[in-house]
Amino acid sequence: MDDRPTRFELLTAAALAWFADEAVDVAVVEVGLGGRWDCTNVVDGDVSVLTNVSYDHTEVLGPTLEDIARDKSGIFKAGGRVVIGETDPALVHQLRVAAQEAGAVEIWVRDTDFACTANRLAVGGRLIDVRTPLAAYGELLVPLHGVHQGDNASCAITATEGFFGYPLHEDVVEQAFAGVKVPGRLEVIGRHPLVVVDGAHNVAGMIVLARSLIEEFAVEARPRRWWACCRAVTRWPCWTRC
Repeated sequence: MDDRPTRFELLTAAALAWFADEAVDVAVVEVGLGGRWDCTNVVDGDVSVLTNVSYDHTEVLGPTLEDIARDKSGIFKAGGRVVIGETDPALVHQLRVAAQEAGAVEIWVRDTDFACTANRLAVGGRLIDVRTPLAAYGELLVPLHGVHQGDNASCAITATEGFFGYPLHEDVVEQAFAGVKVPGRLEVIGRHPLVVVDGAHNVAGMIVLARSLIEEFAVEARPRRWWACCRAVTRWPCWTRC
């Protein structure tokens, strides 16, 4: 290489070499930054998934959402399938055109070709229904917090269908979601007291974090007992001073 490789480039190269040595059946590769010029883009993906477009790394990807979407769309491959989780009409149109120009054989867009049709609060996560281009799945328990995880789940199922080219057995989907863990994303690490950690670092992430905290973790403050209030202001037993 003409330029000294970055740490991320070295790690990516090492990972791909290891995948080749191990002869993995399927690799799910997450882009590091953007898409078009990211080192992971050497992978010729059968399915490309773009969950959403938000302001992030604007100093590199560009100041507008259109700039960011243009860079992210660089992962679309000729002969591949594209799953678009973004719902903004202008961005969806831009991404669809980019996928067509790249030579994608199928383009599936959230709320048009697939969707999370029901999303209910459940113990330890969400209970969702999902419609995909090839099937429908009902009452799937996703052990993650936040309404947005239902949309993410619909993207994941659609991408998997796109990879195999046929519907998935519902038992397989249920078992897969039962083992899902996303450390650092609305992760409960303590119960008494309740401690939740989240690594939201852009506008979209912070919006869903705030909504999820209000919906799933907000509790009404319980009034302190009258005798506790008394003891807070005096050293004497409250029954002698109140």
